[in-house]
Amino acid sequence: MTKFYRFAMRTMRWIVYVLFWLKVENREFIPKDRNFIILSNHISAWDPITIAVSGQFHFRPMAKKELYKSKIIVFLLNKLGCIKVDRTDGAKALAYARKALDAKETMLIFPEGTRSRNKKLLEFKAGAFALSIKTNTPILPCQVIAPKGMRLFCRVKIRYGKVIEPSEIDFIDDNKHYEKAMEVIRNVFLEIRGNDMPN
Repeated sequence: MTKFYRFAMRTMRWIVYVLFWLKVENREFIPKDRNFIILSNHISAWDPITIAVSGQFHFRPMAKKELYKSKIIVFLLNKLGCIKVDRTDGAKALAYARKALDAKETMLIFPEGTRSRNKKLLEFKAGAFALSIKTNTPILPCQVIAPKGMRLFCRVKIRYGKVIEPSEIDFIDDNKHYEKAMEVIRNVFLEIRGNDMPN
């Protein structure tokens, strides 16, 4: 974790807790001694910051190339270790992500690939599941619970689930094993969010 990242975490921590009355549930599920892939739903631009603050850990998020518009934003994203994603060249982003995971870094990935405007779960992309299996990296499921959206001074919860090992989603004997992996994680997401978010 760089000095800049530590400074950003300290600065944003009190802002997030004050603005969103943040509550963290199941923090005990966060691994302490190994890297992992955080998989989460995605409902706002605040999600990466809120998740980072909730776990007080360092991870490398993936950021769409459209965010890289100004020198200041590029500077900040690079300092935070973001991996730029070009949706027309997903293989390149996955290669960078795999390199980070092989180096035992933790990553945050939104398997829906984009924000859900109505807060319901969207269809998943297979990339995150392929990364978990190919790099033997466990998954930490996470849900941003904000029924009213990320509104100021409304309660927001970050709720974690139990770690999922790659062996639990590696259906190697099935030609559609990534699809089955996505189904498993989707069911976990639904269980974690319960009736607190639309399905």
